[in-house]
Amino acid sequence: MLQFLGKGKYSEVKLACEINTGVHVALKIMKKEQISSIWKSIAQELKIQYLLNHPNIVKLYTFFHTTTEIVLVLEYCCHGQLHKLLRSLPETCFTEQVAAFYIKQVASALNYLHRNGIIHRDIKPENIFLCYNQIKLADFTHSIYSPQQERSTQCGSLAYISPEIVKGENYDKSTDMWSLGVLAYELCTGETPWEDLSYQEMQDMIISGNIRFPNKFSQELRDFIRNLIHVDPKNRMNARQALSHPWLIDCKQEVSQFTIDI
Repeated sequence: MLQFLGKGKYSEVKLACEINTGVHVALKIMKKEQISSIWKSIAQELKIQYLLNHPNIVKLYTFFHTTTEIVLVLEYCCHGQLHKLLRSLPETCFTEQVAAFYIKQVASALNYLHRNGIIHRDIKPENIFLCYNQIKLADFTHSIYSPQQERSTQCGSLAYISPEIVKGENYDKSTDMWSLGVLAYELCTGETPWEDLSYQEMQDMIISGNIRFPNKFSQELRDFIRNLIHVDPKNRMNARQALSHPWLIDCKQEVSQFTIDI
């Protein structure tokens, strides 16, 4: 073990080094006694993430267990959470060009997941990591394999969940696309569209789908977000369509232009 990286509700993460190769990995360590009530979710997370192979998704190399712990051996993302990077910036937001550069990678990860019948269900900056300038989508605790059937389980973080989840209705992969729209808004402003509202007010705003755009937003960005934060899931762009939207198509910056220094 080299150092402590972070802690979640049910786990802690430590940096380790593979002795034979010298490769750094992240160990997600969970106490069995603490996860007994959510074991089905953990098993689902392992089943899904172990099979995934995409440059914008954190790779699960393997996992093992001891008498007291379950340990996931994960790809190490050397520049940490996107959330922390965002909060460290003087204006707590990115330029549109940088935001589009990151959103394009998240959309690519979602396109891969959705083509394989997987809904992530918890898209937010805290679950997105960086390795230099490459986005890595993580935390598949709430993910579900649902290629055809709609789901009704309520999960995710309120600021990012879709109206259909708020209302307790059935939903499909389009719920992730709503979250992508909220994420795009946040990366460009430093806050979600429903910041500083009470729980009930936030629910009401999400159900209405009414958002206000800052004057600085380009028309392309406004259109991109409007086509994702749409109360009717049938009218939302899917991941493939999002990748073809002008706001992302025009994103042609080289990775080297956004070198991170943390």
